[in-house]
Amino acid sequence: MKDDLEHDAAEWLRFVEMDRTSAYHLFKTMYPKPLEIICFHCHPLLSYIYN
Repeated sequence: MKDDLEHDAAEWLRFVEMDRTSAYHLFKTMYPKPLEIICFHCHPLLSYIYN
């Protein structure tokens, strides 16, 4: 059971990192900046930080 929890947490963190890098890429490369999409990608990261 502990292994399942660790696996799930690691997978979730992997998704958070992908969202973070996507948001960073969009912010740095696109003009005009697609702020709604960037915010969408930042939401899981902020949820992780504040929980």
